[in-house]
Amino acid sequence: MQVKLVKDTPEEKVYAVVFYKGDEALSGLTDFAIQHKVEDAHFTAIGAVSGATLAWLDPANKIYHRIPVAEQVEVLSLIGDVATFNGKPIVHMHAVLGKPDGTTIGGHVFELNVNPTLEVFVTVDTAPLKKKPDEASGMKVIDPTQ
Repeated sequence: MQVKLVKDTPEEKVYAVVFYKGDEALSGLTDFAIQHKVEDAHFTAIGAVSGATLAWLDPANKIYHRIPVAEQVEVLSLIGDVATFNGKPIVHMHAVLGKPDGTTIGGHVFELNVNPTLEVFVTVDTAPLKKKPDEASGMKVIDPTQ
């Protein structure tokens, strides 16, 4: 993973975070957020991965059902945000992946194994955002009142 600051203003910073073959994107973005003390950000990305673990939320049972992706796919869209919970950054991302036959699969991201690259543009905002537990879903959700 390589990082370059591409915009730096009092209101926001924008980073290019580029992953390469063998990198894992979710843990890499979490490491980036810790290293750069990110408390509020959003991001978009494109690229390709050799495999992934996606999921869909089953709110009635408060669990994610995992969707394994065990093939080379294009990252057609990767979006997400960063907010803090108990003082630590939490990266929340969703992806739409394109298969070789043109069909897609998408969901909440648990793992993305990059091959050959994933180009992520992270916009870091100045106002920190915090998450709180949501009892109804079992998730941690952004609380804009904090």
